[in-house]
Amino acid sequence: MPFYHLKEHAKSYKYATDGIFHTLRTQSNIYVQLPVGVIVLVAAWYFQVEIWEWVVLILTISAVLVAELFNTAVEAMMNVIQGHYDLNVKVAKDVAAGGVLVMALASVVVGLLIFGPRILQAI
Repeated sequence: MPFYHLKEHAKSYKYATDGIFHTLRTQSNIYVQLPVGVIVLVAAWYFQVEIWEWVVLILTISAVLVAELFNTAVEAMMNVIQGHYDLNVKVAKDVAAGGVLVMALASVVVGLLIFGPRILQAI
């Protein structure tokens, strides 16, 4: 019986990776978010940020990507529900997209707080 649970658990990882790959295939914003995240990590290495700053940056980058994944899920669900134009469906999709925007703007603030003083000191 324990192996059954292990097999089901492994399936959940496949479903999760399917969702990530779907987002990569269908959402253009992720092609901005991923490279920016990589650039931030390279900058963190270059500026030799403190360990707690690494944690904040990694969590912030992850939060933006997770917000994009949830936004993709909301949009997909709303597209199934929507048979015709519905203001509530539009609101749900707009609010989900707004969540991504808020997280992205918050990540810019985090980046400015961590890198701003270092950049100013370097120039």
